[in-house]
Amino acid sequence: MGVLTSPQSPRISFFPQIALLYSQILVLMVIPGVVVFHYAWGPDHRSQGLYVAVGLSSMLKNLMCGESWTVRIDAREHWYLNATKTSQNELAGVLSQRLRDKTNCAVYLDVDPALPYAVATEAISNIQKTRANVVVLLTPKTRKESPFP
Repeated sequence: MGVLTSPQSPRISFFPQIALLYSQILVLMVIPGVVVFHYAWGPDHRSQGLYVAVGLSSMLKNLMCGESWTVRIDAREHWYLNATKTSQNELAGVLSQRLRDKTNCAVYLDVDPALPYAVATEAISNIQKTRANVVVLLTPKTRKESPFP
């Protein structure tokens, strides 16, 4: 005769296998998540780009470099730097010439609200090619507060 053992339910012997499978799947999902999080938002990644503001704080008013630089785009997509008519392609060069060696300047951007936002982003991209550090996007509210006509 053999040794008597208590019969085990097939259900109980199946739980350790499910737990092992579940823990393996969890590990395979958590490790890539931690790696992606670390590389995307790790401490050594500084933001890059151009600072775009929509308000006129006192700090931004001090970044005018002695003169206010305003890029205006009207409803017919005519581009102006202050009162001088320019084109989309010429804006970066003309603005660079006017800014010369000034680096800590703000450029105000006034785009007609009827135009698509893509026009504003193109203007911001052109301003980014210059030495300007800040773009102040003028909204209807901030346009009333702006220091220029």
